[in-house]
Amino acid sequence: MARNGNLFNNAKINSQAAITKIRTAIALSASSINNTTDSISTSATANFGPGVVADTVADRVLNRLQVEQRLVRPSGYVSVSWKAPTAPWLKVNTDGSVRDSVAACGAIFRDYTGGFLGGFSCRLHVSSVLHTELLAIIIAIEQAHQRGWFHVWIESDSQIA
Repeated sequence: MARNGNLFNNAKINSQAAITKIRTAIALSASSINNTTDSISTSATANFGPGVVADTVADRVLNRLQVEQRLVRPSGYVSVSWKAPTAPWLKVNTDGSVRDSVAACGAIFRDYTGGFLGGFSCRLHVSSVLHTELLAIIIAIEQAHQRGWFHVWIESDSQIA
């Protein structure tokens, strides 16, 4: 790991080099990772079967991952703001989670106007939150590359990833 916990030392590198560095970091911290992806639709609407209505992207992601939604009264509030990147950059926000031995990750792609470009969610066969966070970043880089998006700003809530 580079100094200050930054794998890339704030350097500009191409997507293949980034993927290689991240996969190497994963390989060093675990003996094997077996993941499968189950992508959601990148369009504004998705079909989840008869009788199922999803109102928001978050609802569709949770539905696709078969996560039961529970209302929870917040204990406090934290102000969080999202800032759009400057053109021609696009921003991808990634996240990963492990709960009750079920791991999943996902990401949302937005352009410099904040417009929704697409997203994905994946169930994973890993047991570490760090691995899910790293795989979310890897898959986001691969998805961006496949779509010809080469100016990508990645944001994650994981400082280590």
